[in-house]
Amino acid sequence: METKIDSRFMGIIALLGIMLIVASLFMSWVAFDSGAGFSSNGTQLSKLADQFSLVGDYDDWHTNAAYIVFALGIIMLILEIISMIVPEASKKIQAAMPSINLIFGIIIIIVAGMFCGWDFIDDMSDSLKTQVGAGVWCAIVGAIICVICNLGQVIATVKKKEA
Repeated sequence: METKIDSRFMGIIALLGIMLIVASLFMSWVAFDSGAGFSSNGTQLSKLADQFSLVGDYDDWHTNAAYIVFALGIIMLILEIISMIVPEASKKIQAAMPSINLIFGIIIIIVAGMFCGWDFIDDMSDSLKTQVGAGVWCAIVGAIICVICNLGQVIATVKKKEA
């Protein structure tokens, strides 16, 4: 007995993954375990790099990684909502939206993965016990959910075209 997963159901799960991506901006992206339990969310990364500018040059694109992920998440959210509201869109739009979300999800995984290798986290890991925060992991998990669901939607769209 074969079970079919509805494209709309996949869209709802992808929407939940996108919400995780968007919410990750407001979560901890860098956590310090040196007694006080201080953390820095995605909106505070540039201030964090400025505070430690005497120790090293940490003012690079990594300070904007949370905003990059957030911007891509907002675009993905808009595309996913449009594809759910207007399911009878033209064939090209119907195939393009999951494909764009798939590509953006892969980009988010790459950006968040590169953030994990930021020099600041490596340099401060011994003295301040610096770790990658929950916001990065939330963005990665949300992007993986979104990639899997959108890959299913893209495959279903391609199969519809062949049939």
